[in-house]
Amino acid sequence: MIYSSDSAISANTGELNQILVNILVNAIQACEQQDNDDGIITITLSQHDNTIKLNIIDNGCGMPPEVKQRMFDAFYTTKPVGTGTGIGMSIVLQILQQQNASIEVQSEVGKGTNVQITFNAV
Repeated sequence: MIYSSDSAISANTGELNQILVNILVNAIQACEQQDNDDGIITITLSQHDNTIKLNIIDNGCGMPPEVKQRMFDAFYTTKPVGTGTGIGMSIVLQILQQQNASIEVQSEVGKGTNVQITFNAV
């Protein structure tokens, strides 16, 4: 259960864990690809009317449009062979669709990525 002020979302804890782990691992790896040690990941939770928004923002390497366009495709990865299966974000999307939640990604090469997940409040 995630709470924000007077509202909450109801979701399977294991599935929420899988969503967060997949997104955070990608954010950590994106920050590690930068040439400095100033990687920052910010997580915010906010309530908007009948929704709860979870934002995971990093200042990592960002994604070009062609990568962002395919990021939810099963078995698509930009990681070196042996370091990524390409199914993490596909699973995230499937779980969110089952929860009637949505995901929006904004990314700019060299500036980072913002992943926003919108859940319906209960």
